Amino acid sequence: MRNYFSLVIQLWPKIPNAVAAIDGTSHRIYRPLIEDQREFYSGYRGMHCFHTMVVISNDFKVVMAKGGYTGRHNDAGIYQLMRRHVHLPRNLYALGDLAFPNGHPLLTPYHRNQLNAVRNTPLHYRRLAINRTIRRYRPRVENAIKYLKDFYILHYMFRHSRQKQAKIVTIVAALTNRRLQMFEELL
Repeated sequence: MRNYFSLVIQLWPKIPNAVAAIDGTSHRIYRPLIEDQREFYSGYRGMHCFHTMVVISNDFKVVMAKGGYTGRHNDAGIYQLMRRHVHLPRNLYALGDLAFPNGHPLLTPYHRNQLNAVRNTPLHYRRLAINRTIRRYRPRVENAIKYLKDFYILHYMFRHSRQKQAKIVTIVAALTNRRLQMFEELL
């Protein structure tokens, strides 16, 4: 994966060292009958679910999709669980939203309290510009998640085990990449 990211560096001119974007999504499931259902319940979403973490490169390819995380975890918790799978060289970053911790390899927007602490200073306006730039590129990962959920098996209520869901997410990510490649070839 490191070699791939060295090929796509500087495709986002405003953030040249950002080579990927990361985000999570939920898949509604039936209430588990065998396993502890508290593990699968997301109070934030008000439903039982699995979570999937998706990493896309800045050329819009899904480079990693890991599924099967229980509903009680949020994006930051899932990122801590899968952190050992995200390998980026020291000078490269992945864009995340405010749910993720800011620090290598993630670059996240500044929080409101960080902006208010330096109000009306040159640093304040630089931070606002960084937030606008991150906000400009982040919808690409949301679109990739939408393309994943275009597949019926991930869009509707999931009926299979956690292990199957992780495998299905990987297969659907590969199909999504192939689909996008076919669209590129048509244009």
